[in-house]
Amino acid sequence: MNTRIYLFAILLSFFIANQIHSQETSYVFRHIGATEGLPDNYVGSVFALPDGRMGIRTVLLTMYDGGNYSNFPFDLQKGYPISYNHIIFEQYIDSDKRLWMKERASLRVFDLPTEQYIYNVDSLLYQLGWKEELADLFIDSEKRYWFLTDSSLVYTYDAEQGIMEQISKSDESAVDDGKLLGVESHGKCSWMVYQNGAIRYYDHEKKRFIEQVDFLKNQLKPDDRIILKLLNNGDFWVMWDRGVGYYDVYKKKWNQIAGIQLGQNSWLTSMDVDKGGNAWVGTVLNGLCVIDIHNFSVTQLQDLPLLSGQTIRNGIQSIYCDRENGAVWIGLYNQGICYYHPNLNRMTLCNKKVLNGDWNGDEIRCMLETSAGEILMGTTQALYRY
Repeated sequence: MNTRIYLFAILLSFFIANQIHSQETSYVFRHIGATEGLPDNYVGSVFALPDGRMGIRTVLLTMYDGGNYSNFPFDLQKGYPISYNHIIFEQYIDSDKRLWMKERASLRVFDLPTEQYIYNVDSLLYQLGWKEELADLFIDSEKRYWFLTDSSLVYTYDAEQGIMEQISKSDESAVDDGKLLGVESHGKCSWMVYQNGAIRYYDHEKKRFIEQVDFLKNQLKPDDRIILKLLNNGDFWVMWDRGVGYYDVYKKKWNQIAGIQLGQNSWLTSMDVDKGGNAWVGTVLNGLCVIDIHNFSVTQLQDLPLLSGQTIRNGIQSIYCDRENGAVWIGLYNQGICYYHPNLNRMTLCNKKVLNGDWNGDEIRCMLETSAGEILMGTTQALYRY
């Protein structure tokens, strides 16, 4: 993660918050909205980019470096049609640093190195060896492409080897399981969640399925949205519209989370896993849930506490957990972004009244502690030393 973003968050906790009010929870957030530079308070998705910036999808694609926003409008007449039918955005970054963005019935591709949209998606797919009509697409953590057809056939493309493969062409049970709803990979193996709830484990070297678990059988709706998050030990979290579960691969034990309170008209929208392996889950109407990986207890926040002492109650559309520094970014339906870092609630207020020297209150861009214990503070006007 770009250190500028981390420093920016820490600095704001020093210089913006007048007082950190006592909270019933240890989770306290900083709010970022249109007044702080977002092009719109509707945040469909927030995610990390390879160069350390944050990607934010509002009415525009926005890139945020901790201090400045760059916006990239899209020609709405040039979207590539697909069968993705969810209001929640999804996106992937491939090995060539192309950003693939899905929204309802449309696919967009953005080339990150040139910061330009790729409008001839047909030609790009052809270069990847895909010559059929595309219904949907996934790109997993191993940068492997997954192409789906309208007839629910599944193909995977290994960009490193340049090999396109149809998954389980002769395995009729895969067809009976319905459409592929979600996939994630670790190394040469992939977990795949199908429409009827079957979760199948595919070995790309053996080119066959080697395991199937059925704890989601008959729990899914045909149009459920699936999020899979694999941990380094092989275990995984899975989220669907009305539930979350954790699978212990070694013990072959399924743990379905019972502590999430969902209203009748609410559903789960987003999930990511923090550096400790805990799952952060967003909902439409019932706030944020943080699930402890050790005992599966749920901390549910209907209202998100802010550094200002106020709270926000809003639909959560996206969650990104930075597994390096512990930060969490939450995209809201119409109130911008909430940012969390474990250190945000542990800061002592500092301002120019308690600093020795002549700081004129100009905007701070960075801070650094020297080996001698001095603090260097860079601003838009000068460099200060304390």
